[in-house]
Amino acid sequence: MADAPAAEQRLELASNRHAKFLQRTLHVLPSALSSFDTQRITISYFAISGLDVLDRLDLLEGRRQEIVDWLYLSLICPGEGEEVSQ
Repeated sequence: MADAPAAEQRLELASNRHAKFLQRTLHVLPSALSSFDTQRITISYFAISGLDVLDRLDLLEGRRQEIVDWLYLSLICPGEGEEVSQ
């Protein structure tokens, strides 16, 4: 059998590059992308899920609690007279 045509060649996922992109996306979420306020939680969900699918949650090792705290601050509305700091 002759060599397979280019369209049938095996494609490989560049998982390290994808993981770095998702990590970078999470890194800029709390401050940058403020114009996407309503979508920041969704973007962070897909970035974390993507890292999980790639088995690269280790890239978040030093930032897990920071991400959890940011998510809670983003989801919980302050009570009357309370201030939220980020």
